[in-house]
Amino acid sequence: MDSSKAAYEWDKKNTTMVAMKLQNRTDRDILDLFGSLGNRQGYIKRLIRDDLDGEKKYLQYLKIRG
Repeated sequence: MDSSKAAYEWDKKNTTMVAMKLQNRTDRDILDLFGSLGNRQGYIKRLIRDDLDGEKKYLQYLKIRG
């Protein structure tokens, strides 16, 4: 199996593509930010993980209070 076929098979088995459609007029702020980023994927993943971490802390807080 050549390396491009192997890479394709690995990607197919181990990754998921997630797409987002943005509107040029109403989402201009997001599009402008994306244009200035070097690593869009890393930026979005960091935002999501920070949000998940905050949610976990909030749930722990409620558990302690409750």
